[in-house]
Amino acid sequence: MNIKPISILAACVFFTAGCNKSPTTPTANNNGSQPPPAPIQPEPFHGQVYKPIDGSGSLTLVSQDECEISAGGSIVLCKYTKPNDTLRVVFPNSQVLYFRITAQGLVDGNGNVWYNPERYAATLAQLQQQQQEQRQREANEKLLSSQETKTNSTFSLQSEHGTPTEVVITDVSLKFHCPEQDSPPIAAQDRVILFSQIADIFDLENITTFFQFSVHYKPLEPNTFYTYQQFACISESDTRAVRDAMLNAFNAWKVKFPEEVLH
Repeated sequence: MNIKPISILAACVFFTAGCNKSPTTPTANNNGSQPPPAPIQPEPFHGQVYKPIDGSGSLTLVSQDECEISAGGSIVLCKYTKPNDTLRVVFPNSQVLYFRITAQGLVDGNGNVWYNPERYAATLAQLQQQQQEQRQREANEKLLSSQETKTNSTFSLQSEHGTPTEVVITDVSLKFHCPEQDSPPIAAQDRVILFSQIADIFDLENITTFFQFSVHYKPLEPNTFYTYQQFACISESDTRAVRDAMLNAFNAWKVKFPEEVLH
C-alpha cells in the first residue's frame, strides 16, 4: 500500500498538541567540589532540508540535535540523533520515528524517500520532464487516433426513409450520407462519427420489413449526451455485412489506440 509521507507524521503532529510544557529548571549543584562543565559547542551546521517529492511535508535540521517537522500545516520541534546511518527523531510526546540515511536523503519506515536539496531538485526536474513527455505522447496519440490513413470499405444501402444510404468505413471513423427527410423536415447531410466517440455497436434487429443496427456514440459538441445512429437495409445479409465491417474496423482501432477508447 502506498502511504504518503505526510500520513506518517499526522498522528505525531496531532498528539504533540499540549505536550510542550515549560522545562523544569535543574537543581543547582551546591556541592562546590566540582567546577561546572564547559558548554557543549555545536558542530558546524548547514540547515539541511529533506522533502518528499510530492511536497506533503518537510524535515529541517535546525541545529546539531534539533529538527523541525512540518506536516498538514503544523510544525513540530523535535530532537534527533544519528546512530548507525539512521536518523532517530523523538517528538515532544516521546514518539520516535526512524529514517534511514541514504545518498538521496532519508527513507522513512514506509519506503518513501525524503530527498536532500540536491537530489530533490534533480528528481523534481526529472519527474516534470517525464510528465511533459507523457502529456506529449497522449496528445500525439489523440491526434493520430483521428487521422484517416485509409478507406476500409464502402457500402450503398437500400435503406428505410431517413437512415443513411451511403456508408464509408475508414481506419478511424464512419462516414455516411443521410438523405433529406420530409417529416420532421431535415436537410440531407454528410456526417462523420469518429471511433473515439463510439461506445458500442449493437447487433441486428428485425423490424418487420427491414433490418437495422445502432451505433451508440457521444457527439463532439460539449455538454451533450450519448445518442444513437441507426443503419438499416431491407436485406439482412447486406445489413450484417455493414455492421460486421464497422465492428472489425472499430476493434482494430481499439487495439491500436487503447487509451482513446471511450469508457
